[in-house]
Amino acid sequence: MTSSRRLSFCHLVSVLALSVLLVACGKSATISPTTPTIDANTVALTSGTWIRSKWEVKQSDGTWLSLPLTTYQKSIMVTYKADYSVTLVAASNLGGTTTSTGTWKFTNNETTIVETYANATSPTTTDIGTLTPTLFQEKEYDGPYSLPDANGIITTYAGVRFTWSH
Repeated sequence: MTSSRRLSFCHLVSVLALSVLLVACGKSATISPTTPTIDANTVALTSGTWIRSKWEVKQSDGTWLSLPLTTYQKSIMVTYKADYSVTLVAASNLGGTTTSTGTWKFTNNETTIVETYANATSPTTTDIGTLTPTLFQEKEYDGPYSLPDANGIITTYAGVRFTWSH
């Protein structure tokens, strides 16, 4: 080989080696980022303890009727943590408090929360209607939702939704 061809060949090998090195470095930086990002929905959901502030049922004409929060329970509170743990505390009208612990995760592009509690037989799913750091409204459930009144008479509504706040 002439010296100019040898130089071109050496130049080509050097460029290829540098390219492989740059690509390899770029891939490793992409695969293992140094700081994970926390999205806005996680920040909002984990912003504090949520207290059920509104319970509504949908009447057959499509209007919403607010029910007293104390119809069945004095209070319900839930705390979602950034480590994906969840704690639910429910105080019954009949006395006593129940605490359930478990894990949570988002599904369906962060439009649904799935909670798995240690003492439950199956996960609970909640569709999100509105989620901000101070307001969490579950998406309305359309379909039969039956509730007994104080006399045991059951009324079936066209849907239900819950609102939570801090």
